[in-house]
Amino acid sequence: MRLTEAGTVLLQHAEAIISQVEAAAWDLRAYMQRSRLRLHVPPFFASELLLATLPDLWERREGVVLEIATQDSVLAEHSWDADVSVIVAREPPPELQSLQLFPQSFVPACSPALLHRAPIHGEAEILSRILICHSCRPDLWESWAAARGLEPLAPQDTLRFESMVSAAHAAECGAGIVLISAPLAAGRFARVPWCKSPTRH
Repeated sequence: MRLTEAGTVLLQHAEAIISQVEAAAWDLRAYMQRSRLRLHVPPFFASELLLATLPDLWERREGVVLEIATQDSVLAEHSWDADVSVIVAREPPPELQSLQLFPQSFVPACSPALLHRAPIHGEAEILSRILICHSCRPDLWESWAAARGLEPLAPQDTLRFESMVSAAHAAECGAGIVLISAPLAAGRFARVPWCKSPTRH
């Protein structure tokens, strides 16, 4: 028995396809043998803290494949498709192992140029200015005012952003006043020569 001319042509194509499948199988086997760590973090946490530590983390990974994903909103729950999640929660999830990184606290912040142009003489005056809000934390200014014992004054205007990264950048550009995480923004405050890192409130 021998192949027909058409069979010979088909065999050549089949052998090429089989070789590609075998190569893919070897690649997949090598990939699965490597350890993988899937990390999910909020975008602002990634930009303010995580990115600066990546070179050191990369040196320490010891063959571990790192997969880092950021979410569009504040992470309030551990992601089902992640090995480790950095979340914002009042209480640790009871069914998971957890470690508190730092207590969350927020402070009003604006650009030095805005403060120079329109000085603020007291906390109550802040609420009459243009306030910058994070859409995922729409009640943050109200909670801050209540905690400080202030009357909920109507702001002159409100700017809302989908991410804390954008909200912080808008404040740095002088667009208004933002409530920003003091632990996460410590590096930004340190870059202003006359500004000391805010303490927890």
